[in-house]
Amino acid sequence: MTRRAVDKAVIVAGAAFAAVPLAIVSLFVLCPFVNDRTAAGLADDVAGVPSPADTRVAERFSLAGKLTGNGNGMQYLGGVLVQSDLSSDELDGYYAAYRKGDWDMLVDAQTTRDLGIIDRGDYAFASDVSDTSDGRWYIVYTWGDGIAPFSWFDLRGN
Repeated sequence: MTRRAVDKAVIVAGAAFAAVPLAIVSLFVLCPFVNDRTAAGLADDVAGVPSPADTRVAERFSLAGKLTGNGNGMQYLGGVLVQSDLSSDELDGYYAAYRKGDWDMLVDAQTTRDLGIIDRGDYAFASDVSDTSDGRWYIVYTWGDGIAPFSWFDLRGN
C-alpha cells in the first residue's frame, strides 16, 4: 500500500468513527422534533373540524411524551380548548360524527387551567376557564400514535 492509500484509509476510518456518535446523538435531537410535530398534527386535525354553533375555539394544545400511566412509551395528544353554550353531551354528539376511532374527538369538561387528562407532566391553559359568563369550557382532543423509530429514541417516553 502506498502512503497516499494509507492516508486515505485513515481519513475514511476517522470519518466513519466520528459519524457513528454523531448519528446516535442526532437521534436524540431529531426524534423529539418529529414527535412534537406528530402531536401538533393531531391538534391540527381537531382544530380543522368546524366548530358547532355557539362554540368558539380559545386555544390549541399538543403534547408528546409519557403523559399518563406507568411504564415506557410515547403518547401523543392534540386538541383544542373550546368555550360553548352547548352541554357536554351535545358537544360529544356533534364531534362523534368526526370520530375515526375510540380515541378521536373526545370531549371533556374543563374546570381548571390545568389539563386534567394527563397525570405526568404539567400543562396549563392561558385562558381563565373559571370564567363561565360566556359559556362553559371543554377540551376536544385526540390521542394518536407516533412513527417508529422516532418514538423509540425520545427520552420523554420513559
